[in-house]
Amino acid sequence: RHERYIRYANGDEEFYDHREDPNEWKNLAGLEQTAARRKELSKYLPTTEVPPTKGEGDGNKNKKKKKD
Repeated sequence: RHERYIRYANGDEEFYDHREDPNEWKNLAGLEQTAARRKELSKYLPTTEVPPTKGEGDGNKNKKKKKD
């Protein structure tokens, strides 16, 4: 697997070819020549939004709390 395709809830997209760009410096999502591949990959994306689970997105969950 050499591609990475991301579509955000607001519709923004990112598409990278890791063979040519392993560090993901160049977003190819705006290029017409990637449209067919993005469409193909989009069938694997979720079609409904699910609320986050408890603790998800909490970057501090593994940090110890400071004592006052």
